[in-house]
Amino acid sequence: MSRRDSDANHERTTKGPTMNARQTTAKHATTMLQVLTRMQAAANSIPNQERINWGHAEQMHDALKYTVYAAFAMGVVSENEARDLGFPV
Repeated sequence: MSRRDSDANHERTTKGPTMNARQTTAKHATTMLQVLTRMQAAANSIPNQERINWGHAEQMHDALKYTVYAAFAMGVVSENEARDLGFPV
């Protein structure tokens, strides 16, 4: 059994004596939802921006890469889907 599987099966303290893995994960999920809501609004505004340069394009590529990796880690996309999106895991 991998360390990751082992950790998932135990309520283990990760951020001090008052938070266990489940609570820490829930806290991260809440923060992720807040950030993703703001990212969605920003992504919707990008096509309407007057000036976009290659720096923006490179930053968006990096953001997309990490988004796909996070989606894979959460089980939202499969390994094949990640590869099809251009980011093999």
